[in-house]
Amino acid sequence: MPPTIADLELSIAPLGDGFGLSLRLMTPDIRHGPFPMAWDSAALLATSNDMHAYGAALRDMLFKESKARDAFLAIRAAGLGAGRRLRVRMLLPPELQTVRWESLLDPQSGRALARDGDLLLSRYLSGDDYTPLQLRPKAQLRALVALAAPTDAADYGLALIDTQAETEQIMAGLGDLKPTVIAATWDALSQSLRDGYDICYLVAHGMVKSGQPWLFLVDDQGNADRRRGGALADLLRSLDASRRPRLMVLASCESAGDGYADMLAALGPQLAQAGVPAVLAMQGKLRIATNKRMAPVLFAELLHDGMIDRAVNSARLAVEDEPDWWMPVLYTRLAHGMIWEEQVPAPAPSAQIMPLRSTSVSPEEISAAQQTLASLPTTSLPSPDDNLPPGSWMNQLRRNQHFVGRDRDLQTLAGYLKAASGAQNRLTLLSGMGGVGKTQLAIELAYRYGRYFAGVFWINCTQSANIPNEIARCGGAGQLQLYTEAAGLKIEEQVNLVRARWSCGLPYVLIFDQCEDPDIVRTYDPGGAVRVLITSRSPEWPHDVALQRHTVGTLERAESVALLRQQVPNLSDADAATLATELGDLPLALYLAARFLQKVGKQVTVERYLADLRSPKIFDRMALRSDDGNLPTGHNLDVARTFALSYEQLDPHDAEDAQALRLLARAAYLVPGEVVPGSLLRASLETATDDLDLVLEVETGIERLINLGLLEQVGEEGLRIHRLVGSYVRQVSQDASAQVAVERAVIAAATQMMQAPNRSALLAFQPILRGVADAALLREDAEAATLAHLLGANLNWLSMYHEAQPYLERALALRERLLGPQHPDTATSLDTLAGMFENQGDYPQSRKFYARALAIREQVLGPNHADTATSLNNLGWLLRTQNDYAAALPLFQRALAIREKVLGRDHRDTTESINCIGVALMEQGEYDQAMLYYEQARAICERTLGRNDPYTVDVLNNIAVVLQNQGQIDAARQLYAEVIAISEQVYGPEHPETAISINNLAEMLDQQGEYAQARPLYERVLAVREQALGEHPYTAWSLNNLGALLLNMEEYAAARPLLERALAINTKLLEPTHPNLAMVLHNLAIALDNLEDYAAALPYYKRALAIYTDNLDPDDETLVGVAERVEELREYVEQL
Repeated sequence: MPPTIADLELSIAPLGDGFGLSLRLMTPDIRHGPFPMAWDSAALLATSNDMHAYGAALRDMLFKESKARDAFLAIRAAGLGAGRRLRVRMLLPPELQTVRWESLLDPQSGRALARDGDLLLSRYLSGDDYTPLQLRPKAQLRALVALAAPTDAADYGLALIDTQAETEQIMAGLGDLKPTVIAATWDALSQSLRDGYDICYLVAHGMVKSGQPWLFLVDDQGNADRRRGGALADLLRSLDASRRPRLMVLASCESAGDGYADMLAALGPQLAQAGVPAVLAMQGKLRIATNKRMAPVLFAELLHDGMIDRAVNSARLAVEDEPDWWMPVLYTRLAHGMIWEEQVPAPAPSAQIMPLRSTSVSPEEISAAQQTLASLPTTSLPSPDDNLPPGSWMNQLRRNQHFVGRDRDLQTLAGYLKAASGAQNRLTLLSGMGGVGKTQLAIELAYRYGRYFAGVFWINCTQSANIPNEIARCGGAGQLQLYTEAAGLKIEEQVNLVRARWSCGLPYVLIFDQCEDPDIVRTYDPGGAVRVLITSRSPEWPHDVALQRHTVGTLERAESVALLRQQVPNLSDADAATLATELGDLPLALYLAARFLQKVGKQVTVERYLADLRSPKIFDRMALRSDDGNLPTGHNLDVARTFALSYEQLDPHDAEDAQALRLLARAAYLVPGEVVPGSLLRASLETATDDLDLVLEVETGIERLINLGLLEQVGEEGLRIHRLVGSYVRQVSQDASAQVAVERAVIAAATQMMQAPNRSALLAFQPILRGVADAALLREDAEAATLAHLLGANLNWLSMYHEAQPYLERALALRERLLGPQHPDTATSLDTLAGMFENQGDYPQSRKFYARALAIREQVLGPNHADTATSLNNLGWLLRTQNDYAAALPLFQRALAIREKVLGRDHRDTTESINCIGVALMEQGEYDQAMLYYEQARAICERTLGRNDPYTVDVLNNIAVVLQNQGQIDAARQLYAEVIAISEQVYGPEHPETAISINNLAEMLDQQGEYAQARPLYERVLAVREQALGEHPYTAWSLNNLGALLLNMEEYAAARPLLERALAINTKLLEPTHPNLAMVLHNLAIALDNLEDYAAALPYYKRALAIYTDNLDPDDETLVGVAERVEELREYVEQL
């Protein structure tokens, strides 16, 4: 039989420069529009005192086009067919909520839609709370009547309220509910609402002033107590959904606005937005006489069947002869309109039992079924088939025609079901977070593979008390046909018959959908050869329930793009990919996005939609919600409600759940979508690790979040929260300390990493650090500056200079503004920026920043502070790089003196200063003097750090270089080999530091002309650096070294691609005047020159010459040689 009420969605949305009307009948699915409307606000204002004329003006605007009128009449006729009523839900943009839509006239009959007995008119208005409404039986309903009749009402120009008459008429209307009646003081009303009532009827005067709703309650003396309406909304929003009223009736004038002010600021809409599922409010000054007639009808009809929109319709009809009949406005987010549910009595018993089919089967039937099952393909996807085996029951769920992808998931699950035998592998758990499409996948599986089984049966497990009814339905006429209605069997008897049939040996498939309680499976699994597929948010089930497990994740990116473009064909692949990224490839979110863009795509660009998605209040927007009730799976079309199902199961008063909530709030700020170390999330709790009870609570909390599908375990230690779950938690969580705690934990972790940097660790941590830093930078405070500095330092160490610079400069600017230009942290920022410029070869800029940092530290910390010594050393090293040894050596010596005095002779930093002096002397050719310093450094390192320490390795490397330059080749070679062995032991054979030692030996062999021995070492170094460093100056250096070696071996063609790659890296990372860039340009020019590609060689010679001219003496041999070759090639090329 068709439903008694059909649903019509009448939506108005911006269209071009005006508005458009769209119509949709839900069953059958009929859609029309959008149709342009002839909107005229002035015409409405001119007719505002004549409601019939006002409604006619609305009719003419909406149905300006004959196509719009014809579409409405056709849908209206289809919806009202077969004796049905039509529920009309209006979806309106905020700017049109002030319109008196209840006066809209039917384009055919000329009667107001709100006064048509066959039409149930309401307005859809979304709320802040997406918790699904749990209906209660009528007998359990509690009602509250709050009356505010100020004795001094006349002082405010208000009519007197007859509290005795109001009480009598409400008591008569509510019948057996026996409502609680209170005087509406703020304290009494607040406490009563906290106690929990299903229906709240508030009689009070109200008004809208300056865009804000106000209520006139009473104080303890009975005088008027004017209260801001938003305070009542805030109170309701703070309540748990189970205690919040299902219906609030505001018998207060202007409780829905006055038709001219901002209706969304009036009280009724505010209460709806605060999470009350249905609100009846007044748009204007409703007369007390009208309310006296309307209220009894409203409640009498409501108590008849619980349908609020039908009750409001009846109440309007009861006062249609009153001039203010149109003022009641119903806001509801209820798809079904029900406030309570009827308890259906059990069928009357009957003596006759007429089983239509036996619960046992023959061996032949089992054999035939097994042969059919054996033909099930597991390496290919069969086409969908809507015809399931006879007797199957899918609970009226049909296959979704928009389903895409999931091939591997389908094949894996089908393989599990096919291979199932015995108690060990009959049960399959399909787990995944809310909105990921578990139910959708199970339905697709049923319609693709169901034909290979004896039957498929769908059991909805959301309400465990209803499962016996679900199972019993599988045995009736049209399904397994084990009994008839007339048999009068009790539910338990029906269930036993169905379970007996399921366990008969045939390969049935049972789908226990949304099953979060293992006891359901323990209780209702029939055994035998039946296969049970369980969909659950939790991947962790008790081990006594033997399961095959399969976790379904978000869609692959290509699948996401296909899903979006399937419904929005004009969406580009690039825009679809961007949307998929923002939505984290979550199927439910993608489906809603596609629906939204399909509806308003001509008026809303993808950029505008993305801006909505990035809003902090994303779940207040329609971008991830739908205005009709369900997906094809029967699930709620609302991402936030999907998440709320899990979130609301966490009880803040339970110790373990409280820890779970704290963990979840912090995970929401730890860059949702990225895998984060579990240790980092635990550290953000800032709790003592020696309290074993607390440690256990934390671990249980993490497990709880994983079981609820709010957090995902990735590997042994990784955890991940979905992007949209993170957005939801940030919006609903009351944990104000979460973001700050996360930032402190990230700062501590990043600081520790930079003390002993490792490329793989820095790369893995970078997305987390970047996400937390970017979020903090919106505040522009000291913590944000620290995070930006650490991110810049991370990027700088990884040679990602162009990305590092903006963060380092932002950190510096914030520290200068917040801490002052002379603060030590400002000096730290200057120092790090200077190092970045030095790495890029921008020596003038680097020198300026090093000098500023040094000046600050000398002035603020003093000339003998360890940080001052660091600045001296850094500036000295830069000057050494520029061959300004006369300026560099005094700085090294000052730094050494400070460190010896402050840190001691045996400190690492002291050893560094000694080593730096040795380098400066060595590079000036003063090898004996350099060796004295190196030997001092070696003695300290070996005494205090050991021979296998990184500092010791650096010093030994430098000693080997001195031996090489002194001509002690054998000693140098032996020491290089020893250093390589130590490096391999300390760092590992594939570490960049080990590569430095190998490179030094290779360069010595290269200089000695031992090319064959040097080449494999250069190649090994290059392989390590490419793997460990990627695009890095050291990688370019290795490419150049190997390329130059090949030039010496006259293998010019082999050298060319290596040198071109080196040039590409240096061009990207280094300043245009960097000496390393000139060296690569020169070598590439030589390769092309020898390959006789003179025209290609000449530009590289020219670029090398320009850099040499800026950095070398005019009579330098290299500069002179390149200049001569440039002239030769220029003349040659010009003659061609």
